[in-house]
Amino acid sequence: MKALFKVNDYVVYPLHGIGIVSNVFPGESEEERYRIKLIDSNMIIEIPGKSVEQTGLRKIITKSKIKGVIDSFSEPPSSSQENWRIRLQDNIEKLKSGNVEPMITLIKQLFLRNKQRSLSAIERSQYENAFKNIVREVSIVMKSDEKAVNQMLSSKLNELSENSEDKVEKNKA
Repeated sequence: MKALFKVNDYVVYPLHGIGIVSNVFPGESEEERYRIKLIDSNMIIEIPGKSVEQTGLRKIITKSKIKGVIDSFSEPPSSSQENWRIRLQDNIEKLKSGNVEPMITLIKQLFLRNKQRSLSAIERSQYENAFKNIVREVSIVMKSDEKAVNQMLSSKLNELSENSEDKVEKNKA
């Protein structure tokens, strides 16, 4: 079976952040296993190849997709659920997926919600973790400073908020 990841590949492990594949080795019945060092916590995890899809482990986005990821911060998100329990569960599912698009949607929804009313502690934590992980992923791909990427994406979110407020004002008129 061909290995999905190579040593030194950057990967995203949902709910845990970005890590680097430090070793690929045979596991039980000749199936490969991946040893990954998570950047934020320095925690080492091992994941069998057969569990990669189930855990949502994926390579970081490619350079060819980076422009689309950045541009998507300017697009209005789908509306979020008003019921906090359903919204919380939706947010958890987006984070668990590990996919970029749902995480960006979560970031935009919670950013705009925070402009209307304060986020709960759980939602604030979800927003901060998702935003931090996207900033780190984009900065790795762009080979750029995290602070610069943070400022760029924050600027995109502020533009999105201003455009959303303009639309609300036009609808009132």
